Amino acid sequence: MVAPLAQFVARQSWLGAALAATVGVALCWLTWRVVSSQPQLPRWIWMVEWCFLTVLLPDLLRQTGLCWPDANRVPTIPLILLLLAVLSAEQGAIRAARASATVFWFIGLLMAGILGAGVKELHGAWMLPTTEFPAFIAFWVFLLPALLVLLPRDRAPGGGWLLGVGCLGVVIAAWTGGVISPGLAAEEEGAFYLYSKSLTVLGTAKRMEALASAVLTMSWFCTLSWLLTASGHAAEKVRQGWGRAGVWLAALLAGIAFFVNLTVPVSVTLAGSIVLWILLPMVFGKKKKKI
Repeated sequence: MVAPLAQFVARQSWLGAALAATVGVALCWLTWRVVSSQPQLPRWIWMVEWCFLTVLLPDLLRQTGLCWPDANRVPTIPLILLLLAVLSAEQGAIRAARASATVFWFIGLLMAGILGAGVKELHGAWMLPTTEFPAFIAFWVFLLPALLVLLPRDRAPGGGWLLGVGCLGVVIAAWTGGVISPGLAAEEEGAFYLYSKSLTVLGTAKRMEALASAVLTMSWFCTLSWLLTASGHAAEKVRQGWGRAGVWLAALLAGIAFFVNLTVPVSVTLAGSIVLWILLPMVFGKKKKKI
């Protein structure tokens, strides 16, 4: 979640990020509470889920290149991350979760250091609340946890985790705008990278952007692995034994779409996520009441 938050939510005002976080967290929490741990969706819905997840991947792959702006013209980083994510996801949800958990604490500690280094750089005037409505992509980022409803689980994830995601997004937006100015943050595609580049430690400019790039790269690996794991699970639900093939086919199609520069409007991405990750699971995958 760190990379999508830093890539998309960092460009919003902190008040707009708070609005998007409130809506997204509430919808995710409601979905987790309503849908059973093993939702029995019709086979056609699982097929649509797989197609939708495949369509999402190319646009996210393009964002991974922004972690290292100097190397953005070379597709090495997106393709390596895609391959690593495939190798993780094809092992199934449990092993993919373990791989992500391995780097979780590194991401958390390094992100805390990057945000902590920006405290003295904040400008109070730049942190005043504004009434700008957040972009659709910010709402979509906070809906990403709803994707967990498609994966097998023993119980619903805790609400504290969701609250933490929401708060982190608001802090990232506030810190980015407070250091480089809200106007520049909204214009820059790599606003968080620029934020890290502007930091000083003990009065001396430090090359914090390399650290930020490393954090975002690790986080994008986790995000891509998460999406491909869901793709594999959806393919397995379409027909038993198709899980691993579903992961590789989704990655192959995503790679082709990445090279030919196919894109999906953000409005379609947001609407599709609401329908496929929230509404349809609620309709077809409700928990059965105990008699």
